[in-house]
Parts: sequence; structure tokens; C-alpha cells
Amino acid sequence: MARHDRQGAREFADRREAVAGRSVRRRNTREAMKNDRWHTSAEPGGV
Repeated sequence: MARHDRQGAREFADRREAVAGRSVRRRNTREAMKNDRWHTSAEPGGV
């Protein structure tokens, strides 16, 4: 029983880490896209 609870907690922690990593990665890519758009629009002759 205790081992099963510990295993479930570990799986929950792994899932939470995966979700956190995915959200952080998505936020970083969004920031990068925003920065790229800002830099390209700010550059003279940039599209």
C-alpha cells in the first residue's frame, strides 16, 4: 500500500515536471518569437 502510494506520488511529480517544462518551453518560444518580431520590425528594411 505504501509502496503504491509512493509510486503514484512519483508519477504525479514526473507529470507535474513535464507540464511545467512544457509551459516554460512554450513561454520561452513565445518570448523568442516576440523578440524576433520586434527586432525584425525595428531593423531598417526589415520585414
